[in-house]
Amino acid sequence: MRRGACPTIAAPMPTGDGLLARLTPVATIALGAFAALCRAARRCGNGIIEITARGNLPVRGLRAETTDAFARSIATEAIDLGRVAVLTDPLAGLDSAADVVTLAATLRAALASHLPAAGLSAKVSVAIDGGTALHLDAVAADIRLQAYRHGAYQVAVGGAAADAIALGMVSEADAMAVVLRLVNVIAARGPEARAKNIVQSDGVAVFADAVRELASPAQQVALRAKAQSIGQHALRDGSVAVGLGFAFGHATADALEPLVAAAHQAHAEGLRTAPQRCLLVTRVAPAQVATLVAAAKRLGFVADADDPRLQVAACVGAPLCASGEIATRSLAPDVATAAAALLDGTVAIHLSGCAKGCAHRAAAPLTIVGDRNTCRIILNGAATDMAVAEVPANDLAERLAGLAREAENIAAPGDTASAALARLGRARIACILGAR
Repeated sequence: MRRGACPTIAAPMPTGDGLLARLTPVATIALGAFAALCRAARRCGNGIIEITARGNLPVRGLRAETTDAFARSIATEAIDLGRVAVLTDPLAGLDSAADVVTLAATLRAALASHLPAAGLSAKVSVAIDGGTALHLDAVAADIRLQAYRHGAYQVAVGGAAADAIALGMVSEADAMAVVLRLVNVIAARGPEARAKNIVQSDGVAVFADAVRELASPAQQVALRAKAQSIGQHALRDGSVAVGLGFAFGHATADALEPLVAAAHQAHAEGLRTAPQRCLLVTRVAPAQVATLVAAAKRLGFVADADDPRLQVAACVGAPLCASGEIATRSLAPDVATAAAALLDGTVAIHLSGCAKGCAHRAAAPLTIVGDRNTCRIILNGAATDMAVAEVPANDLAERLAGLAREAENIAAPGDTASAALARLGRARIACILGAR
């Protein structure tokens, strides 16, 4: 399957364990509806439900004869089946002054009726950031709206908050018209076009010209501290949203259904997805939080922001993915345990089943790539970069544990894990890992 395609209910993607369909939650999913999703995933697929870094829900193992039944089973307004992803910050409507929920819903309806049947990449997305603690600064999007003040939004194109190009400030009344104009610019360039590529090849003028009459000069909008979805988030009505991570982005219906039951016992309103492969249990009474968190931990979900599993990005790998060369999901728990001393927030590990690097496109301090049952280990690079070592998959955890011990031994007082690795140097690291 070529890149650029998105596996939807209407067009699921074939992979190693059947058909994959990716769902896009756009609002709070009622607990009953999420329980129905779990049952449908088990009945129509293999019961595996994942969560992506952008908060989508891929459901695995569907079959050609079950996709229609699955779609009927999950019918809810909280899951969008439209062609353009319109993302909002996970606490939108719960802890923000800007009414981004209404804006996003109106925009989705407008895009559904406005867009031609073809002519726009399935990867095109719009991010609307209402300014809550769980902001979208780290989420890349073709078009970005960030709430500023006095009902104004900064509009930008082509990336995450740090690298997107600001076009100006627009009023809330004009925000939808501005987004539609920018979408038209992208669609006019063909079904493979993305905003970032247009900026790189032709400059930003084509976007700026499209919105010039509606936009005033851009204001300086500061980047915010990294959002952390895992943990407790106080809401304006006095209740709490509890962020729980899927270990390595992966869960099963058999684990999720008891979690839904625990959320029901905690009198929660429902569930939302969030970046960082996280599920938010919304509107939990403060007195019920500890019981809910304890239940989540027993079921294998991540409830602590310092859990080393959060520092390991792992794709689904073999045998579930047809491209996977190693069983990344089986290896990931041992990798996280073996390398725990390195995972202090300054070092992250990308464990990729093949050189496509789907789980983490960018460079990582340690990237491990499957290659015919061996693991290529790359320092400060992406999955396609040159390796410093090759390790048999069944020896990977032991070699990483040895690297962690050496890093601890050489570390100076106050050193971070990344500083200790720098002290070791590439040659010594390659030797420890067993370079060929």
